[in-house]
Amino acid sequence: MAKQGDLILRLRAQTAQAQKQLRDVNTQLRAMGVNAKKTGREVGGMMGGLGGFVGPTVALYATGRALKEVTTQFAGFERTLKLVGLISGSTEEDTKRLGVAAKEMAIELGKTPEQVLAGFQALASAGLSSNDVINVGKDTMKLAAVRAGELGTAAELTAGAIKVFGMEASRSQEIVSQFATAVSKGLKFRSLEDLAETFKYAAGTASTLGLELSDTLATITAFSDATLDTSIAGTAFRRIFASLSQGGPKLERDLLKVGIAYSDVNPKMNTAVEILEEFARASLTAGQATDIFELRAGPALAGVGKIMREGKADIRGWRDEMVSNTARVNTEFTSLMIGMRGEIDKTKAAWNLLKLSIGEQLAPPTTDFLRQLRTIIAGDFGEFMRVKSEITARETSRGRKESDISRFQERHPKATVSGAHDLGAPIIINVDGDIRVDRVTDRELREMAGG
Repeated sequence: MAKQGDLILRLRAQTAQAQKQLRDVNTQLRAMGVNAKKTGREVGGMMGGLGGFVGPTVALYATGRALKEVTTQFAGFERTLKLVGLISGSTEEDTKRLGVAAKEMAIELGKTPEQVLAGFQALASAGLSSNDVINVGKDTMKLAAVRAGELGTAAELTAGAIKVFGMEASRSQEIVSQFATAVSKGLKFRSLEDLAETFKYAAGTASTLGLELSDTLATITAFSDATLDTSIAGTAFRRIFASLSQGGPKLERDLLKVGIAYSDVNPKMNTAVEILEEFARASLTAGQATDIFELRAGPALAGVGKIMREGKADIRGWRDEMVSNTARVNTEFTSLMIGMRGEIDKTKAAWNLLKLSIGEQLAPPTTDFLRQLRTIIAGDFGEFMRVKSEITARETSRGRKESDISRFQERHPKATVSGAHDLGAPIIINVDGDIRVDRVTDRELREMAGG
């Protein structure tokens, strides 16, 4: 009976302790509500005349289902951002830059920040660094929009041009416009996915031979039109140009039989467009082409020559258009976003960005609440006290740092202070347009503030 009595007393003590801790957490939840309302008032003020509507609307997100929505949205954004950073091998600072870039691009693209990050993830998965991801991300997503393609496919194509053909990421607008032109010219290229199917077979051989992207795209477009099969087009290109690059006495004899000198179709001396023009001039039959390049590749080459002679495949004109019309995707995307549909997409993007910003502000207290709730559910009261102590110390430090910043700005009215307010987090102080002190520590800030 004594042991049973001791057990009952311990259970009562633990229950009382848990109730007290739940009351502490409940106090934090009320504080979250106050913070959300404050955020609503601040956002409302920024929205001018809409303040009376937006403020209460934003404050509403502090409760119930809406609170869950914004915090869950931010949690998803944060998780995807970390994943992109890991895939691209980014530092913590570079990962933050990816997050800022995703938010900045969202409204212009009419996408949610999470959708922009999905595009970043596809580019990172294709092997691009964080800097390249930011540089080419916007143009890649515009390409997907104007050619109704998947972000992943657009990312693979753009990354292929950069990594396989060695093109600079700064030429992303030119790169995506060349792909867009290929899709618009090719009868069989009804989407980016069709183009990607041919491109994956041809890209390696083309880059090895030093062919330009525009030259390659114009050529495989012709092969696709002639064969009406995207995979056969790519493999035929690879077989023919690999054979031509190897050369040899037998190939030279076979070419002379149909009136072609090897020097006129040697990839080391001629562009792909010039080589196809020479074969078209020779009017090879399917049988003759097959004798030289074997089954599949031969008939495909004969078919290309036929449609070129009939004026159905102006590969030189296609290539020249790819080279000259470097702003094609940007122009088409701007046109696409004009009108009611575009404004709806941009407005939805702005609203999603607003919700993400609210979720970002509510994330720290929500995380703290969940950490404490988890320890209560697990019955680990020692861990609860440790977590609570950590949170209290951080909030005390945050308050002290904000006080230091306020006193510094009182002493330096023209200065601006930016950066995180967390303990130990660096900030940047800008005085009269000149960054005098960079990455100020808490102690340095206190000294500058006269503390």
